[in-house]
Amino acid sequence: MAAWRQAARNTLVMIKNMLLLAASAVAVALSSCSRPAASASLAEGAITVDSLLGVAETRVGDTLVVRGFVRHTCKKSGRRCFISDSERQSKMRVEAGGQIGSFDPSLIGQEVAVRGVLREKRTSMADVEKALEAIEAKMEGEAEAGDACETTLNTLAAKKAYMELKGRDYYSDFFMDGLDYEVISPANAQ
Repeated sequence: MAAWRQAARNTLVMIKNMLLLAASAVAVALSSCSRPAASASLAEGAITVDSLLGVAETRVGDTLVVRGFVRHTCKKSGRRCFISDSERQSKMRVEAGGQIGSFDPSLIGQEVAVRGVLREKRTSMADVEKALEAIEAKMEGEAEAGDACETTLNTLAAKKAYMELKGRDYYSDFFMDGLDYEVISPANAQ
């Protein structure tokens, strides 16, 4: 009977050791999950708006990180913002998506790095000409058509001139479907 007790005792010790080992493994796994992962800043390797627009035609559909200064956020929904290089030479629209719920107006003036998918919207020459005719008719019919019509007219005329210069029947507007972003520098650091 003594051999039986010794075997039972050895089995209990072995079960106890296995339970301790399993509990230790679970504790290690849980503690490693709760530690913040070391992540690289989005700004590392980000390209400027101007650089991106220089190669945009070859990068449509790619996930990229672009950096720029927030110049405007949509007031009603915050679902889009416009970023530009520091000299305001080039600008790009960014649509909220992914982890971006909306763009807060407090971002205006801050430098951000945005990860997103580059998209292209083409406007045909026929659509530009039709819009030009509609704006011109509106301006003739209304004494106070306002600066908005004048600005739109100038933008459409510039698109038409660009298409004619490049010998194309469309104009490409490049924008990003944003996935996430981070603030690189606050507004007062500019």
